[in-house]
This record gives sequence, C-alpha cells and structure tokens, in this order.
Amino acid sequence: MADYATMDDVKSYWSESKIADALDHPVDVLSDGSGHSREGDSTMTLSGSNATEDLTSTPTGYLLFRNGTQNQSCTASLVGNGDTGVVVTAAHCLHGGAGKGWYSNLTFAPNLAPSGGGQITVPLEKAVVLEAWKSNANTSDGLGTSEISNDIGFAVLDSRVPVSILDIYKRNIFGRESVTSEVRIFGYNAAHYATPESCVADASPEYKGGIRLYKSTGCGFSDWNSSNGGPWIRNYKVENNRVGTGTIVGITVATDGKSLFSPLFGSGTYSLYEVALSAAKR
Repeated sequence: MADYATMDDVKSYWSESKIADALDHPVDVLSDGSGHSREGDSTMTLSGSNATEDLTSTPTGYLLFRNGTQNQSCTASLVGNGDTGVVVTAAHCLHGGAGKGWYSNLTFAPNLAPSGGGQITVPLEKAVVLEAWKSNANTSDGLGTSEISNDIGFAVLDSRVPVSILDIYKRNIFGRESVTSEVRIFGYNAAHYATPESCVADASPEYKGGIRLYKSTGCGFSDWNSSNGGPWIRNYKVENNRVGTGTIVGITVATDGKSLFSPLFGSGTYSLYEVALSAAKR
C-alpha cells in the first residue's frame, strides 16, 4: 500500500494550470482487438458512441495524478460505508506495474472537474492494488488479458477531509461480483472534459485467452480515454432528479473499439476492497 504522508504538499501542488494539464492528458490505453491493449498517442472512438451529458452521479469524478513528469487523469468513484471514504479506479491509474512504482500527488475531484475553481479537490493519502498487478503487469508493451483481469485499485481519502463531504457527494455500493446485467457506465469525454457523461450497456462475463473478464456492449464514448477507471453501475437510481447511486460491478480499463472491458470482480477484488476500507477507518 502506498502511503502519501504530505497531504498539504499534494493539495498545494494542484494549481489551476496543472489541473488543466492533467485533464488534457488522460491515460491512453488502447486495445488491438485481440484481447490485448496497447499504449499509444492516438485516441480511439468507439463505434456507436452514444454517451451523453449526465451530472447525476455525484460520487463519480476525476482522479488527478503525476506520472513521472506528466500530470494525468482518470475517472474514479466514491464507495464505502459509515465514515470511510474510498475511491475505486483502474490500477493503471495508481501504479505503473512490474518494475515501476506508485504515481504521486493523487487527488480526487468528485462530480465535476475543478476547472472554474468552484469544485473541491480531495487529497488521497493511501492507495492499494492487487499484488499480481504490482509484480506482473507489463505496462511497457501494453496490457494483456491477465493485466486487464487485475486492473483495479482503491485510494483512501485524506483522513482530515470532513465526513460531511461524503454526505454531500454520496457513495456507491461496491458489488461483490460481476453478473450479466444492464449497467450505466460513467466517464468523461476529453472533447468537453468538464462534464461527466453516461450511457447504458449490457454487461456479461467473457473468456479471453482462458481468462475471465467483464464485457459491456451498447455504450460508447467518442473519446474513451478520459473514461478510464469509470464505474459500471447496476441498479442505478436518481433521487430528487440530481443524485444518482447504485452498485458498482465493473470499471472501464480497456476497449477494442466496439466494447468496453473490466476486471471480473471476485473474492480477491473484494479482499482488496476490505484492505482499503480498513485503511480508511478514522
């Protein structure tokens, strides 16, 4: 588990210009269509892109971080219970994989990008990913199906953040397993990055190369990179026409241009979640 001890430094790091830089550089992990993904400089448009503006998922927002000398961004979402504050996202948004280390200056902006200064940013003080990701993930040559299956992580909100923040933005439930179901997928479109988007998809488990993944069809973002780490939410409900929550059963980590892919949640994933919750207890 990474432990970021200098929260004041993290908060002071994110000037308006650095936030804009991070939002202009979403993590870029593309699929070659054969169950392996590759990193590249181009963006990918999913066929049938149909995501539309959706401000209702207040627990979902931007994860901002520094990867070496580059400021970058992903999508993440608040989960937890009681007074615990944890965000779930892709492991490749937290750690570089085998032979590499943790990204730095992690902070979370719930609901909207903090482009106008009116949105809050919440420093993250700890992060955790699966040991299989840290030890075996090869991110230099792109992500294979084994990497995709382990591509999930959690980060803990700074313990000094008031519990009232969690009450304002709410939290999703973290699901114990991924099953065949209809889900609503959230992310950000880099073309107009300050606004969350969503679309509905059919999700189901799928084998690729003998490894079980979770696949969704019917939901596409015109530039999917900013939706990396975005939640797949089952039983999504909106209260008072403004606050939507549900059960997260997947997260976006890869695409083949036609479908989105997530790790399949299982016992190892939920054990990792319990580690994050324990670290988040106040």
